[in-house]
Amino acid sequence: EHKKIKLVANIKCSEHTKQTIEIGDIRNEHQSYVLDETKSKPFKGTFNGMNHSITGIRTDYQKEVSGLFGVNNGIIQNVKLVANNINGKQFVGGVAGYNSGRIEGSCNIQGSVSAENNVEKNYVSAGGVVGMNNGTISRSFNQGSVSSKSFSSSYAGGVVGWNIAGQIENSYNGGLVSSQSNHSVAGGVVGVTASSRYKMENIYNTGSVSSRGNN
Repeated sequence: EHKKIKLVANIKCSEHTKQTIEIGDIRNEHQSYVLDETKSKPFKGTFNGMNHSITGIRTDYQKEVSGLFGVNNGIIQNVKLVANNINGKQFVGGVAGYNSGRIEGSCNIQGSVSAENNVEKNYVSAGGVVGMNNGTISRSFNQGSVSSKSFSSSYAGGVVGWNIAGQIENSYNGGLVSSQSNHSVAGGVVGVTASSRYKMENIYNTGSVSSRGNN
Protein backbone atom coordinates (compact mmCIF):
# COMPACT_ATOMS: atom_id res chain seq x y z
CA GLU A 1 0.00 0.00 0.00
CA HIS A 2 0.97 3.63 -0.67
CA LYS A 3 3.93 2.59 -2.79
CA LYS A 4 5.34 4.87 -5.50
CA ILE A 5 5.82 3.19 -8.87
CA LYS A 6 7.43 4.68 -11.98
CA LEU A 7 7.31 3.17 -15.47
CA VAL A 8 10.78 3.64 -16.96
CA ALA A 9 10.13 2.18 -20.44
CA ASN A 10 7.34 1.24 -22.82
CA ILE A 11 5.70 -2.15 -22.22
CA LYS A 12 4.41 -4.38 -25.01
CA CYS A 13 2.52 -7.49 -23.98
CA SER A 14 3.17 -10.58 -26.06
CA GLU A 15 0.67 -11.36 -28.81
CA HIS A 16 0.42 -14.80 -27.18
CA THR A 17 -0.80 -13.30 -23.90
CA LYS A 18 -4.31 -14.63 -23.36
CA GLN A 19 -5.21 -12.47 -20.38
CA THR A 20 -3.76 -9.66 -18.32
CA ILE A 21 -4.41 -9.49 -14.58
CA GLU A 22 -5.51 -6.08 -13.33
CA ILE A 23 -3.71 -4.14 -10.62
CA GLY A 24 -6.11 -3.65 -7.72
CA ASP A 25 -9.04 -6.01 -7.46
CA ILE A 26 -12.47 -5.97 -5.86
CA ARG A 27 -15.39 -8.38 -5.49
CA ASN A 28 -18.86 -7.06 -6.17
CA GLU A 29 -20.97 -10.09 -5.43
CA HIS A 30 -24.29 -8.29 -5.08
CA GLN A 31 -24.10 -6.26 -8.33
CA SER A 32 -24.22 -3.02 -6.35
CA TYR A 33 -22.66 0.26 -7.42
CA VAL A 34 -21.58 0.69 -3.78
CA LEU A 35 -18.54 -1.58 -3.88
CA ASP A 36 -17.70 -3.55 -0.74
CA GLU A 37 -14.14 -2.45 -0.02
CA THR A 38 -13.88 -4.91 2.87
CA LYS A 39 -13.55 -7.58 0.18
CA SER A 40 -11.19 -5.61 -2.03
CA LYS A 41 -7.53 -4.98 -2.65
CA PRO A 42 -7.58 -1.60 -4.39
CA PHE A 43 -4.48 0.18 -5.60
CA LYS A 44 -3.64 2.88 -3.03
CA GLY A 45 -0.22 4.05 -4.14
CA THR A 46 1.10 6.36 -6.86
CA PHE A 47 1.70 5.07 -10.38
CA ASN A 48 3.58 7.43 -12.72
CA GLY A 49 3.77 6.18 -16.29
CA MET A 50 6.32 8.89 -17.15
CA ASN A 51 4.47 9.28 -20.50
CA HIS A 52 5.42 5.73 -21.53
CA SER A 53 2.96 3.42 -23.27
CA ILE A 54 1.50 0.01 -22.45
CA THR A 55 0.42 -2.03 -25.47
CA GLY A 56 -1.47 -5.29 -25.86
CA ILE A 57 -3.40 -5.62 -22.60
CA ARG A 58 -6.16 -8.22 -22.80
CA THR A 59 -8.82 -8.94 -20.19
CA ASP A 60 -11.82 -11.25 -20.51
CA TYR A 61 -15.47 -10.96 -19.52
CA GLN A 62 -15.14 -12.86 -16.24
CA LYS A 63 -14.30 -9.88 -14.03
CA GLU A 64 -16.93 -7.53 -12.63
CA VAL A 65 -14.37 -4.71 -12.46
CA SER A 66 -11.77 -4.52 -15.21
CA GLY A 67 -9.07 -2.17 -16.55
CA LEU A 68 -5.32 -1.66 -16.38
CA PHE A 69 -6.20 -1.04 -12.73
CA GLY A 70 -9.28 -2.86 -11.50
CA VAL A 71 -9.90 -0.48 -8.61
CA ASN A 72 -7.93 2.71 -7.96
CA ASN A 73 -7.93 4.53 -4.64
CA GLY A 74 -4.54 6.13 -5.28
CA ILE A 75 -2.97 8.28 -7.99
CA ILE A 76 -2.43 7.21 -11.60
CA GLN A 77 -0.69 9.63 -13.94
CA ASN A 78 1.01 10.02 -17.31
CA VAL A 79 0.33 6.60 -18.83
CA LYS A 80 -0.69 5.82 -22.42
CA LEU A 81 -2.68 2.71 -23.31
CA VAL A 82 -2.29 1.65 -26.94
CA ALA A 83 -4.13 -1.09 -28.89
CA ASN A 84 -5.54 -2.82 -25.82
CA ASN A 85 -8.60 -5.06 -25.56
CA ILE A 86 -10.19 -4.56 -22.14
CA ASN A 87 -13.40 -6.43 -21.34
CA GLY A 88 -15.49 -7.10 -18.25
CA LYS A 89 -19.02 -7.75 -17.07
CA GLN A 90 -19.87 -4.72 -14.96
CA PHE A 91 -17.51 -1.74 -14.45
CA VAL A 92 -14.91 -1.53 -17.23
CA GLY A 93 -12.47 1.26 -18.09
CA GLY A 94 -9.24 1.61 -20.03
CA VAL A 95 -7.25 2.95 -17.09
CA ALA A 96 -9.47 1.77 -14.21
CA GLY A 97 -12.72 -0.11 -13.83
CA TYR A 98 -13.58 1.85 -10.69
CA ASN A 99 -11.88 5.06 -9.55
CA SER A 100 -12.20 6.78 -6.19
CA GLY A 101 -8.69 8.26 -6.36
CA ARG A 102 -7.09 10.55 -8.94
CA ILE A 103 -6.23 9.91 -12.59
CA GLU A 104 -4.40 12.59 -14.55
CA GLY A 105 -2.58 12.91 -17.86
CA SER A 106 -3.65 9.41 -18.95
CA CYS A 107 -5.22 8.18 -22.16
CA ASN A 108 -6.61 5.21 -24.07
CA ILE A 109 -5.53 5.22 -27.73
CA GLN A 110 -6.74 2.97 -30.56
CA GLY A 111 -7.92 0.24 -28.22
CA SER A 112 -11.32 -1.10 -27.21
CA VAL A 113 -13.21 -1.14 -23.92
CA SER A 114 -16.28 -3.35 -23.60
CA ALA A 115 -18.68 -4.24 -20.77
CA GLU A 116 -21.20 -7.00 -21.37
CA ASN A 117 -23.55 -8.91 -19.08
CA ASN A 118 -26.80 -10.46 -20.26
CA VAL A 119 -28.03 -11.62 -16.87
CA GLU A 120 -31.48 -10.17 -16.18
CA LYS A 121 -31.58 -7.20 -13.75
CA ASN A 122 -27.82 -6.62 -14.01
CA TYR A 123 -26.34 -3.43 -15.41
CA VAL A 124 -23.00 -2.56 -16.97
CA SER A 125 -20.89 0.59 -17.31
CA ALA A 126 -17.99 1.17 -19.71
CA GLY A 127 -15.72 4.20 -20.13
CA GLY A 128 -12.66 4.86 -22.23
CA VAL A 129 -10.73 5.96 -19.15
CA VAL A 130 -12.89 4.83 -16.19
CA GLY A 131 -15.95 2.58 -15.97
CA MET A 132 -17.34 4.06 -12.75
CA ASN A 133 -15.95 7.25 -11.22
CA ASN A 134 -16.20 8.59 -7.70
CA GLY A 135 -12.86 10.39 -7.76
CA THR A 136 -11.04 12.92 -9.97
CA ILE A 137 -10.06 12.65 -13.63
CA SER A 138 -7.95 15.41 -15.14
CA ARG A 139 -6.17 15.98 -18.47
CA SER A 140 -7.17 12.58 -19.82
CA PHE A 141 -8.72 11.44 -23.07
CA ASN A 142 -9.96 8.47 -25.08
CA GLN A 143 -9.58 7.74 -28.79
CA GLY A 144 -10.52 4.06 -28.71
CA SER A 145 -13.94 2.42 -29.02
CA VAL A 146 -16.21 2.02 -25.99
CA SER A 147 -19.23 -0.29 -25.88
CA SER A 148 -21.65 -1.62 -23.29
CA LYS A 149 -24.34 -4.26 -23.66
CA SER A 150 -26.71 -5.89 -21.20
CA PHE A 151 -30.21 -7.29 -20.83
CA SER A 152 -31.30 -4.67 -18.28
CA SER A 153 -29.30 -1.39 -18.19
CA SER A 154 -26.09 -0.33 -19.89
CA TYR A 155 -24.12 2.92 -19.74
CA ALA A 156 -21.23 3.98 -21.97
CA GLY A 157 -19.14 7.14 -22.03
CA GLY A 158 -16.07 8.21 -23.94
CA VAL A 159 -14.20 9.12 -20.75
CA VAL A 160 -16.46 7.78 -17.95
CA GLY A 161 -19.35 5.34 -18.19
CA TRP A 162 -20.99 6.19 -14.86
CA ASN A 163 -20.00 9.24 -12.84
CA ILE A 164 -21.27 9.09 -9.27
CA ALA A 165 -19.96 12.19 -7.48
CA GLY A 166 -16.63 12.53 -9.23
CA GLN A 167 -14.85 15.45 -10.87
CA ILE A 168 -13.86 15.44 -14.55
CA GLU A 169 -11.84 18.30 -15.97
CA ASN A 170 -9.80 19.18 -19.07
CA SER A 171 -10.63 15.87 -20.72
CA TYR A 172 -12.18 14.74 -23.99
CA ASN A 173 -13.31 11.83 -26.14
CA GLY A 174 -12.60 11.25 -29.83
CA GLY A 175 -13.60 7.59 -30.04
CA LEU A 176 -16.73 5.66 -30.95
CA VAL A 177 -19.20 5.15 -28.07
CA SER A 178 -22.13 2.72 -28.20
CA SER A 179 -24.60 1.22 -25.74
CA GLN A 180 -27.30 -1.45 -26.07
CA SER A 181 -29.86 -2.72 -23.54
CA ASN A 182 -33.51 -2.37 -22.53
CA HIS A 183 -32.40 0.79 -20.71
CA SER A 184 -29.49 2.13 -22.73
CA VAL A 185 -27.58 5.40 -22.18
CA ALA A 186 -24.51 6.66 -24.05
CA GLY A 187 -22.62 9.96 -23.87
CA GLY A 188 -19.63 11.46 -25.62
CA VAL A 189 -17.73 12.17 -22.40
CA VAL A 190 -19.96 10.73 -19.64
CA GLY A 191 -22.67 8.12 -20.07
CA VAL A 192 -24.71 8.86 -16.96
CA THR A 193 -24.43 10.69 -13.63
CA ALA A 194 -25.83 9.32 -10.39
CA SER A 195 -26.13 12.43 -8.22
CA SER A 196 -25.98 16.22 -8.24
CA ARG A 197 -22.61 16.23 -6.44
CA TYR A 198 -20.46 15.80 -9.55
CA LYS A 199 -18.34 18.50 -11.19
CA MET A 200 -17.34 18.72 -14.86
CA GLU A 201 -15.26 21.48 -16.44
CA ASN A 202 -13.69 22.01 -19.88
CA ILE A 203 -14.70 18.68 -21.41
CA TYR A 204 -15.77 17.91 -24.97
CA ASN A 205 -16.53 15.14 -27.45
CA THR A 206 -15.75 14.72 -31.16
CA GLY A 207 -16.58 11.01 -31.46
CA SER A 208 -19.70 9.24 -32.71
CA VAL A 209 -22.24 8.23 -30.04
CA SER A 210 -25.11 5.74 -30.39
CA SER A 211 -27.61 4.09 -28.05
CA ARG A 212 -30.28 1.53 -28.83
CA GLY A 213 -32.63 -0.94 -27.20
CA ASN A 214 -32.56 -4.70 -27.45
CA ASN A 215 -35.70 -4.89 -29.58
